[in-house]
Amino acid sequence: MEGHLTMSKKERARLVVMAKVMKSEVKISEPYDGCEASELLGLSYRQTFRIAKRYGAEGAVGLVHRSCGRASNRAWDEEEKRKILERYSERYAGYGPTFTVEKLGGDGYGVDHETLRRWLIREGLSASKFWGRTRRRRKPCDGYGTCRTIEWSASRSPGQGISVSGHERPQPG
Repeated sequence: MEGHLTMSKKERARLVVMAKVMKSEVKISEPYDGCEASELLGLSYRQTFRIAKRYGAEGAVGLVHRSCGRASNRAWDEEEKRKILERYSERYAGYGPTFTVEKLGGDGYGVDHETLRRWLIREGLSASKFWGRTRRRRKPCDGYGTCRTIEWSASRSPGQGISVSGHERPQPG
């Protein structure tokens, strides 16, 4: 065994169909010729033929997407990322990502606050926003179970105008 090959579900489904194509159990057919390889994969005849050709030449490796395992085109350079995190540790440790990004902008580093927040959490320099926070529950009021009615009188004189009355809430049942 030479090594492992990581494939997506779609690529594994293609592998099963292409293995049947190579054993001549299923044909690569023109559209509308019946339930054949191109219809099973949901691809055109030309696309299915191209995939079968690459599978025949390279095997299962030919079905894996070519950019699998490569870094994203939008990924930050590791050196630049390290400089920003060092600057945060030196001058802005303890501050939130939004404030830090504003200050880093003045230092010549342009990074989004969400990107910085993810980096800080990944590096263990900052806890996430809701880490360890428990929900604050309201304390029950004195008149729990009573309904209160507040009436406001528009023509009020000093000392009048608001009347509060309470009565027991009807019990279900």
